[in-house]
Amino acid sequence: LFGKEAPQPVSILTKLVSPEGLSTKCKPLESRTLQREQLEANKVYNSCIEIQDSRGVTYDLSSVWRIDKGKRIDVGAVSGKFVARVNPNFEGGNSA
Repeated sequence: LFGKEAPQPVSILTKLVSPEGLSTKCKPLESRTLQREQLEANKVYNSCIEIQDSRGVTYDLSSVWRIDKGKRIDVGAVSGKFVARVNPNFEGGNSA
């Protein structure tokens, strides 16, 4: 990681691997056409809201998909437990 060259992305990654996690808000409730899909969207949203302030997003139960040397590391959640959270914005990264 290029901490001095990209302090904001390194800070986010450090929080994602910490026990406390990265504090992020839930995405807005999605509106679905079918009632069954809307009920599922409501369930995901309500579950997210319940833990939004008490539990940060972590890479627990995630896997590394790909490492693009000098550019990025693709990590994906296996469990999808944070799918309803707003994604972090990695601004000011290293443009090497």
